[in-house]
Amino acid sequence: MAKNRDVYIDESSTWLVIRDTPEAVRLVEKLVFLADRPEPEVMLESQRSWRSSAAVQELGIQYPNSFTVLTPEIIPRPR
Repeated sequence: MAKNRDVYIDESSTWLVIRDTPEAVRLVEKLVFLADRPEPEVMLESQRSWRSSAAVQELGIQYPNSFTVLTPEIIPRPR
């Protein structure tokens, strides 16, 4: 998408080095910012078991009344 004069890619450290005009470097920064998104990772595991409430209380299990789901905040990179 961008034609650059000097590009060096180091895959082991995930570095991308570009030497070009300031406008071309800004264009590449924008393209990398748009494309460089972390892969979402979600793992859910559930098991369903039917027990009477008296049996659950005998085991000493106390279920929570609510729960919270947190999602990572995407922080824009400086331009």
